[in-house]
Amino acid sequence: ITATVNNRRTQEKITAYQDEMGEIGRAFYSVIDYFNQVIEDIVQISQGLAEGNLRITAKAEYRGNFVQIKNALEMVLANQREVIEDIVRVSQGLAKGTLTIVTQAKYQGDFVKIKQALETALSDLRSVIQDIVQVSQGLAEGQNIVPQAEYPGDFIQIKKTLEIASTKLADTMNQNAQQDWLKTGQNQLNDQMSGDQNLVELTHNIVSFLTLYLEVQVGVCYLINDASNTHQNHYLEIVASYAQTRRKNLAEEFQFSEGLVERSAKELQTILINIEAGVEDESIPRYLMIIPFLHENIIK
Repeated sequence: ITATVNNRRTQEKITAYQDEMGEIGRAFYSVIDYFNQVIEDIVQISQGLAEGNLRITAKAEYRGNFVQIKNALEMVLANQREVIEDIVRVSQGLAKGTLTIVTQAKYQGDFVKIKQALETALSDLRSVIQDIVQVSQGLAEGQNIVPQAEYPGDFIQIKKTLEIASTKLADTMNQNAQQDWLKTGQNQLNDQMSGDQNLVELTHNIVSFLTLYLEVQVGVCYLINDASNTHQNHYLEIVASYAQTRRKNLAEEFQFSEGLVERSAKELQTILINIEAGVEDESIPRYLMIIPFLHENIIK
């Protein structure tokens, strides 16, 4: 009976030991299985991040300190989703021509470079667009405005086109202004010459008007006197002047002889003389223009 009892107790101990070892084994394998699940989940999320799949989520049950890993992964996914969505939003805005759009997400680490690139692109494009609008409005209003902004890349073509348009507009405006100036002067000169005037009045009105209209300092009109009408004994006589200072050594008339006057008369051409610019005497003119006036092909 004693031996039987002892055997029974031994068997119970063995059974209890086996049960205990079984629980330890099950616990060990359970830990291994849990680690495998967590590791596989971390690998899956990491591969998703590497492939750009930012919609992937943690599926394993993270317990204990592993919760910190889950929180870190979810934070990384959320931050990257926010940054990517912001980049897409800004890029779509650029594609639609909305240049008032701004970055809103919080860019960290190397993503800051992306934010800086986006903001620089937006700023440059806004500057270019504003400059294009300003130049275009100026051209529409007849103002010669040249591009001021820095046009990068293919925008250089727009800048060149605007510059060409501005140059052509400036040339057209100058030509129109010259034509208007010429026509206005002709009309006003005709007014000065109209009416019943004697020779002195007529020449005085012409010289006075031309001197003021051309913004010159001195104007003198000479009349060719030749009683015989043979031009053999003709001479020049001042009949009208404007701002002309009479000098003691300058006669009111002189013979029609060799010189610039005769050259202008014979060639029927206007002569423009640029007098030595180094002369410091302010009383000496810098330019001299001699213009022959004809009536019925006869110099008067």
